[in-house]
Amino acid sequence: RLATATPLDNRISYGCINVPAAFFKQVVHPMFAGTSGIVYVLPETRPVMAFFGAYAVDRPGH
Repeated sequence: RLATATPLDNRISYGCINVPAAFFKQVVHPMFAGTSGIVYVLPETRPVMAFFGAYAVDRPGH
């Protein structure tokens, strides 16, 4: 899955949260400069097929 033409279908985190560099510099880094903190990651709001178009998930009993 990672050896594709674009990064659009390479969404894998395994616990790591990847954000664009500009977002990190403008939002994340200033929030934690000189301090420590906790980040809460909210659940996805779109169906799994919206993220992984080729990832077929059967419903239970089907």
